[in-house]
Amino acid sequence: MKQHQLKPRQLRIIIIISLLIGLLLSILIFNYTENKKNNFLEITFIQPHQALIFWKTDHDTIGYIKTGTKKSNVTNRIEQTSSTPGEIHTVVVDGVPLEGIYITLHNESDSRFLWKKPLFITFDPSTIE
Repeated sequence: MKQHQLKPRQLRIIIIISLLIGLLLSILIFNYTENKKNNFLEITFIQPHQALIFWKTDHDTIGYIKTGTKKSNVTNRIEQTSSTPGEIHTVVVDGVPLEGIYITLHNESDSRFLWKKPLFITFDPSTIE
């Protein structure tokens, strides 16, 4: 019975594929744990088309949000109201359409490999007293 041995080229391909799968799994696990973190997020509508968004980070940084009308296209960047790094971040969002928008929370120290989960916000008239 003849044994089958891997050729050097086959071995290199297997190693490269294994490394790529490991890297992809690491990125997916990193994103899952980061997106599960409690950011102490609070969204308050000042007016039907204006929202005030607060959130907290683990360390001092500059925060910003990205907005968009589609979940897959959240690209409009809005900086926090203060130019001083901190753990508490505040952003004022003007021009919120009545049908709502998607937002993602960011900070300047975010990893390039972090894919933020979009949140949908919309004005709810029943919350006005």
